[in-house]
Amino acid sequence: MPKPLTNITKKDEEIQYKNPLQDGTPYTAGLTRISANSRALFGDVSGTPISQSNLLASSSVYSTPIVRNFISGVDLTIRDAVIMTRNTHCIDLEAGSSQYLSIGDGSQTGLDVTEDITLEAQINLESQPGTNQERTIVAKFDGSSQRAYDLSIADNSGTKQIELKTSSNGSGSGQSQIQYDVTLSLDTWYHVAATLDTTLGIARIYLDGELVYTDVNAGTSIANTSSNFTIGALSAGNRLFDGRIDDVRVWDIKRTGSEIDKNKNIRIGAQTGLVGYWQLNNALTDSSGNGNTLTNNNGASFVTTVPIFSDSLIKADASTAALSDTFIGFCAETVLAGRNPNVFIGGVVPGFSGLSAGARYYLSDTAGGIQTTAGTVNRRVGLAVSETELLIVNIINAT
Repeated sequence: MPKPLTNITKKDEEIQYKNPLQDGTPYTAGLTRISANSRALFGDVSGTPISQSNLLASSSVYSTPIVRNFISGVDLTIRDAVIMTRNTHCIDLEAGSSQYLSIGDGSQTGLDVTEDITLEAQINLESQPGTNQERTIVAKFDGSSQRAYDLSIADNSGTKQIELKTSSNGSGSGQSQIQYDVTLSLDTWYHVAATLDTTLGIARIYLDGELVYTDVNAGTSIANTSSNFTIGALSAGNRLFDGRIDDVRVWDIKRTGSEIDKNKNIRIGAQTGLVGYWQLNNALTDSSGNGNTLTNNNGASFVTTVPIFSDSLIKADASTAALSDTFIGFCAETVLAGRNPNVFIGGVVPGFSGLSAGARYYLSDTAGGIQTTAGTVNRRVGLAVSETELLIVNIINAT
């Protein structure tokens, strides 16, 4: 932005200032006095006042939006209000203290997946499974007659493995099991994922976004069981995981390898097919929209040793502080999750319709929306300068 002009002695003056949209490249404007006694200056860029002595006024140059590029964690529509998400915590489960997370079958929504499924998690081992031990990552599986699905790490007679088990009838007779032989290093973050295509009977295991194992003779359905949904143990609290777990996702669709790889290290928002999503970012709440808040069994702690995640965008929402406090601006284009959209983070944003000139606009409780009345979280985000333009103001608890 230009510095205030002082001690002007000539009729015609030329100044330089740095326009933030031009990456620091000086922008030159020719300025002319209104009259010999006037201190207001007009610019030949737009013919509107762009500076007064000791004051800064608006202009077509200043009103150009300030744009920054981010990665999208969810499909976004042009002009959606967005927040930036960041990963700061994960859950640390101690097997020796029988720690795990769970939600009862009667309290869960959407986790009885009976056809295509995708399971994902970030894991960091503190110890290896012992000989012929299994340690569950995420499951709805009780080990007897209520088996649905179970993603785990295991030891099979000394060979370390990642395992996916599903059962078509809830028992061992209907169980399909695939294993990928790999020894995961301790104190190292890995993204582990598994998919089952029940139409084709094909199961796949992914490690850090790479397809590492395929089985073409896997199950063709998954039983709807009464077992608890669990992270870090089976339904009965056995087969305990020992280490840190973060960003657990359950889908009732088969995600592609490209989708898994593209989204493995970014926070995502609610998406089609996402039936459970626990970011475990100092909270046990479900970010899928299904309300599957977990119970912390035996006092597991949140810690700050977390996997590296890219800061990502999801839609802003005034329904909770967590979805409004980090509002940054408005998406400049319609994009799919995992892409890199431009975001207006300052200045006047063009392209709206139906705004009331002069009205204040707040975040709406409808994700991505704005309105002229405050939402649950009172965050003002803009001032309409015309029916199609909004000046970003970004003030929390504004009146």
